[in-house]
Amino acid sequence: MALLEQIKRTNVPFKLENGEAFDIRPSNMDDAGMACFASRKLFPGEVILRVQNPVANVITTNFRKEVCAWCYFYDFGSILKFKLTTSRGRGVAWFCSETCKLSWMNQLSEPEWCAILSFEDGLARVGKANESLPEGSCLEAEIETAWENARLEGERITTSRKEKPNRMPKQATLPSLVDVDDARFLLSAVLSFYRTPDSLQQVLRMVPTLQPYSSSRITLHHHIAIYHYLLSVLPIESPILSFITPAHLMAVVTRDAGNSFGIWDQALAGQELFAYSLYPTASFFNHSCDPNVVKERSGRQYTFKASMEISPGSELNISYLGGSEKILICQERQDRLLKAWIRPHLWQNGCIRKDQSNRRHAMLRYVQTLTADLGWPPEEMARTQKNKATEYHLGLLKAKLAKYRAQLLEPTTKSSGGGTGFDVQKAGDARVCLIGFPSVGKSTLLSKMTNTVSEVAAYEFTTLTAIPGVIEYKGARIQLLDLPGIVEGASGGRGRGRQVVSTAKTSDLIVMMLDATKSSEQRRLLEIELDAVGIRLNRTKPDVVFKQKAAGGVTINATVKLTKLDEKAIKTILAGYKIHNCDMLVNPTAVSRPTMTNLRQITVDELIDVLIGTRKYVPCLYVFNKIDAISLEQVDKLARQDHSMVISCEVGLKWAEFVSSW
Repeated sequence: MALLEQIKRTNVPFKLENGEAFDIRPSNMDDAGMACFASRKLFPGEVILRVQNPVANVITTNFRKEVCAWCYFYDFGSILKFKLTTSRGRGVAWFCSETCKLSWMNQLSEPEWCAILSFEDGLARVGKANESLPEGSCLEAEIETAWENARLEGERITTSRKEKPNRMPKQATLPSLVDVDDARFLLSAVLSFYRTPDSLQQVLRMVPTLQPYSSSRITLHHHIAIYHYLLSVLPIESPILSFITPAHLMAVVTRDAGNSFGIWDQALAGQELFAYSLYPTASFFNHSCDPNVVKERSGRQYTFKASMEISPGSELNISYLGGSEKILICQERQDRLLKAWIRPHLWQNGCIRKDQSNRRHAMLRYVQTLTADLGWPPEEMARTQKNKATEYHLGLLKAKLAKYRAQLLEPTTKSSGGGTGFDVQKAGDARVCLIGFPSVGKSTLLSKMTNTVSEVAAYEFTTLTAIPGVIEYKGARIQLLDLPGIVEGASGGRGRGRQVVSTAKTSDLIVMMLDATKSSEQRRLLEIELDAVGIRLNRTKPDVVFKQKAAGGVTINATVKLTKLDEKAIKTILAGYKIHNCDMLVNPTAVSRPTMTNLRQITVDELIDVLIGTRKYVPCLYVFNKIDAISLEQVDKLARQDHSMVISCEVGLKWAEFVSSW
């Protein structure tokens, strides 16, 4: 029988655990394959399906030492303590506990364990890349012929090993360009077929696709190399060899694309793919950007629940974007689906959420709900006791929030919406920006300090653009900018606030004008707005040297003992930014100051600022105006605050000392 005939979909019906909740039949969308439909009315939170063990799965190479091979637990980048090795010392699998280790071992028979050991030991041999592999797509006839030739070569490998058991076939070394994750994934499927014969029938019930080969001839040859490698390294007497056939491997490959579930740890908000697994029954849930079914993972088990009331006959959909559909616009969602989905034209005919495509508003909603979804709102973060059990999670959460805020509040120059500052050329030896709420005396101060006339009135928002002036002081020319008054929410774009704070980033000094009668609240709100867009007031740049590299892992050196962050916390935050290879030197200047005992320690927030790299560290002078309206005791209290001075522009109190205080 021809290979493609052997792997075609069978029509044997599924036996579902909760079969009365839904049934599987062809989708209403053309060429969308099979789909799940509610067989009765479903209620919010009702469990629709549970699936326990995958037919095939693999922990990706980058995370093999950090993700439990049994329950997929991830400890924020730490290498797990429990592991299994071959007799030659090569790592086989890592686990979070002895219980998971035993559970993983108990599922394996002796032939399966021997097959895994032989497979891993064989990877110690480094093969050369086959540079002569042809590129391009494949036709069905070419796929059939290639696998038929591979089958004949496989028979010769097996025969040769039986005749000369001490001679190692040349195919026992995997070519360097072959994806080892693919090889481990296919091996796990073969072991499932051996362990549970019905698992092959589960796979064959799924709709196959030749897309992995029709789009890449190289992938075809790499999978053939994996086939020959398995035949070459597994024990020749192993009963598992009879399950390593082109038909079995093709059955998995043609169902993997578009059906396997990516395992993403929720602590990283879907940023890192730790593993992927094939659950045949669960693969019939199609995608929707507005799904009515949610999936929850606990260890190896997936639970599918109705997220809303679903009427009988309605198609049941999940999201293939792992929550990203909340912040991506329609075109971005389609682009991401096009890269992974086997039938691209299904996503080119519009989207039910197409009119909800304002990215900024979507991201704003996501930032506002992110901490609530994770159970860590900012207020609770502030109240949470700092200890080893919480500091890593809190650090990672801060890193995620900072990244999303940076995308929302610090748009690139290509984006629209007034992200750039006012068109005022920088002049003189330094630039000083006056920032404050409306009607706090900025324009009055500018008019008295310079020859520039800035409109002054008793109503708010008198100044609508940046007004420059020049101060001559001890031979230096200082440019003084009167910026429009800003309001709460300015960092998000309210009241031309984004232009104001963008201009403030270009200053050498920020003068924060405050109304002495309500100074504490104004100061707090202004500091929040400036901090949100990356302006750090009266702070020094973190004493950290950071450099990314192509490979080699994370190297952290500190010239002083770290007390507020340890290496594990730093690696946790780096993982949140998908940084797995870098060199970091903390407090490098401490080498030149060995006698100092009170060196400032780097904090979580400062490390995040280093990674983002767009923070501006600007000195700030807090100027309290209208002191003629408060008592002498209040004036004295304000004047004693750090980086502060008190004035009254209206009656001319101390404003002549304004420049000398810089």
